[in-house]
Amino acid sequence: MMWTLILLIGFLPVSGALWAEKHVRGVVGRAITIDCLYEEKYRSHTKYWCHGWTLHCSVLVETNGQHRRSGRVSITDNPEQRIFTVTMEDLHSGDSGWYSCGIETTGVDSRFNLELKVNDELVSVPVLRYLSPANISRLGGSVSLSCESFQGSLPIHYRWYEQTSSGYLTISDTNELTLHCQSFKHTHQQYYCSASNWLGARSSAMVNATVFNNGEICSYVTEINGTISGALWAEDKVRGVVGRAVTIDCHCAPMYRSHTKYLCRMWDHQCTSLVDTNGTTEQYGRMTIRDNTSQGIFTVTMENLVSNDTGHYRCGITTSGNDPAFDVHLQVSDASNVNGKGEKSSEVVSVSISNSVSTCRDVIEVNSIGKKEEDSPATLGSIMETLRKHKKVFSEEFQQKFHHLSTEIKQIDVKLDSIQKTLIEHDKRLQKNEDTLTILDAKIEDLQQLCEKQSKSNEKLRQKIINLENRSRRNNLRILGLEELMEDQLNIPTLSDDNRKQFDLPISYEEIAEAVCSLHSGKVDSSFIKCYLFFF
Repeated sequence: MMWTLILLIGFLPVSGALWAEKHVRGVVGRAITIDCLYEEKYRSHTKYWCHGWTLHCSVLVETNGQHRRSGRVSITDNPEQRIFTVTMEDLHSGDSGWYSCGIETTGVDSRFNLELKVNDELVSVPVLRYLSPANISRLGGSVSLSCESFQGSLPIHYRWYEQTSSGYLTISDTNELTLHCQSFKHTHQQYYCSASNWLGARSSAMVNATVFNNGEICSYVTEINGTISGALWAEDKVRGVVGRAVTIDCHCAPMYRSHTKYLCRMWDHQCTSLVDTNGTTEQYGRMTIRDNTSQGIFTVTMENLVSNDTGHYRCGITTSGNDPAFDVHLQVSDASNVNGKGEKSSEVVSVSISNSVSTCRDVIEVNSIGKKEEDSPATLGSIMETLRKHKKVFSEEFQQKFHHLSTEIKQIDVKLDSIQKTLIEHDKRLQKNEDTLTILDAKIEDLQQLCEKQSKSNEKLRQKIINLENRSRRNNLRILGLEELMEDQLNIPTLSDDNRKQFDLPISYEEIAEAVCSLHSGKVDSSFIKCYLFFF
C-alpha cells in the first residue's frame, strides 16, 4: 500500500502541489512553451526551471520579479493566474531529456518532473496569405504575398517559382513575393512557393494572376484557393450586439456586376449558404441581402442578433470556376461588454474553476458594478446554463481520466504485489539454503575431527602391529630353541611388507625339515633362512 500512495502522489495534482504536462514534444529549431501551475500559497515564491529530475538538477533560469531570460530560455510568472511559463527557443536535439518546474521553499523545494523530446520534422505544406490591402490590385498597385510553413525543423528555405514556356523559373529565394503590372508577361500567370528543410520539400497552392488593361489603369486580380485579391473584399472583423442588427458590406470588382452574390457560414470546413441575391434584394428570416451594382457593393444585414451568431462567415460570388470569396468573423456580445456606446452596465460574472483532485467545484461570484437591467436574470440564466454544460463536460472528462488512472494504479498495485510475493518466496529459499549450508559445515567439521581421531587410532594400531610382529618373531625363535642374542648375530632384517614381497618364495617340506635339522646340529644355513622367512 505504501507503493500505491507514492504512485498517487507522483501522478495526481494534489492540493499544494506543482504540476504541468508530463511529456512534451518539441521540434528542432523552433520554440516550445511549458506552463507550470501552482497553488495560491506559492504566489510570492521564486520559481525556476532546471535540467534534470534529482534534488541537484542544474537551474537554467529563475524568476526575478515576473520575467527573466537566460540565453535561449526565458521564464515569466503570472501570480494572478498562478502559472509560470517557460519558453525554450531554437531547440536542439541535445535538449531532449528530463526537466523540472521548481518553486523555492524553506524546506524541500516543490518540484514537478517532465520529459522533453526534441525531434526533427518535415516541413508542412506552405500557407500563402496576402500582405497588401485587398483592393490594391484594382488600383494598379503592388500585391505582396507571404509563404510560410508553420511546422517542420528549422532552418526552412523558401523559393518562389514562375511559370514560363520552358517550365518553372526561380524568381525569389525569400518567403515573400511582390507582384505588379510590370511583372506580368502574359494575361494569365501562375506562381507557387516551395518550402524545404533537410528532410524534404513541400509546395504551396498555385497563385493565379489575371491582368485587365483598361487603357489608363492596369488592374489585375490574383487568386489563391478561391480567395481573390482585388475581386472581393470586406472588413475581416465585424462586431454586433445581442438583440440588435449588424451590417456587412462586401465590395466586388465591376467584372462581377451581373453575378449572383451570397453569404454563407463556415461549419467544419464547409460553407452553408444563408442568403443570396436573386435580383437586387432578398430576405431570408433574420437576414437581408442587397446588391448595389452601381457602387460594386452587396450588403448583408442580420437582425435580432443572438450570441450563437458569433462565428466565421464568407462573402461569395457565384462563377463558373472557383468562386471569389472573402472571410469575415462576426463577434456578437452583450450590451454590457460593448464599451463607448453609452449602454448601462449589467452584472459582471466572474467564473473560477478549480481542478484540484481533493475538491472539484465551480465557484461563481456575481459582483454588481452597476444597476441591474430588466434582462439581467435572463443573461445570468444563460451564463449559468453554459456553466452547467461546461461543468458536465469537465466532470465527465475528469471521471474518465480518473477512472483510467485508477485502473493503471490498480494494475501497478497488482504487479507490485506479485513482485513482493516473488521476493518473499526467494527470501525463504535463500534462508533455507543458508540453513542447509550451516548444517553441512557442522557435519564437515565433525568428519574432520573423526578423521583426525581415526588417523591417530591407525597410528597406534600400526605401532601395536609392529610390536606384535617383533614379539611374535622372538617367540618363534624361542620355539625353535634359539637364544635371543642369536637374532642380532644372524643380522636378520625386520620383517616388513617390502621384505615379504622380496622373499616371497615357495618352500618345500623337505627344506623345512632340513632347516630343523640344521638347528639341532647348531648350523644356520640357507634352508633355515628360507624357513624363517616362510613363517614370518
